[in-house]
Amino acid sequence: MVILLIIKLKINHFIIFAENSTLTFKTMKYFFGILVCLCSINFALAQTKVKTYAQQPLWIHMIDNPSTNYFEAVKAYETYWQNHEKPVDLEEEMGPISERVNEKSDVEKKEHKRVEKAFAKMNKRQQKKFAKQQQWQQEMIYQCKRFEEWQRDVFAWVQEDGSILTIEQRQKMYEQKLREAAEIK
Repeated sequence: MVILLIIKLKINHFIIFAENSTLTFKTMKYFFGILVCLCSINFALAQTKVKTYAQQPLWIHMIDNPSTNYFEAVKAYETYWQNHEKPVDLEEEMGPISERVNEKSDVEKKEHKRVEKAFAKMNKRQQKKFAKQQQWQQEMIYQCKRFEEWQRDVFAWVQEDGSILTIEQRQKMYEQKLREAAEIK
């Protein structure tokens, strides 16, 4: 039997009407307290997830997991780059090196000289830090390209809930389409 509860707010008092129920105000107060706690925990967890996405490049590992939710991975990627400067791939901007051999522009030459001078003025610790930053930047360029390729590759297989069809599911779908095409002919 369904219990019908109608709750009204009347000048700091809850008036509870219940049909076939013996719920008391005290019970409702505990129930309401538990509900508020659960909502608060859920909100806090959601905020923590977004904060973690902003601080750490979790999307790198997400694309390696076949059960990753596509929309969560994209959200993690976009949130991370909202809070960090996305590295620029000079080769992509200027074209392949093979096309530019012995054709360095004045801007490239000046930039190269500037970096060499700055590097020469650094002490060993600063040079190591600079080298580490350069290595990190190259790694992020690689991971960004990898993510964007993953995004293009799996987009056709994304379901409404964000799940991505497995290779077996894709194969079954392909075989079914072949059967349907054979039946039409």
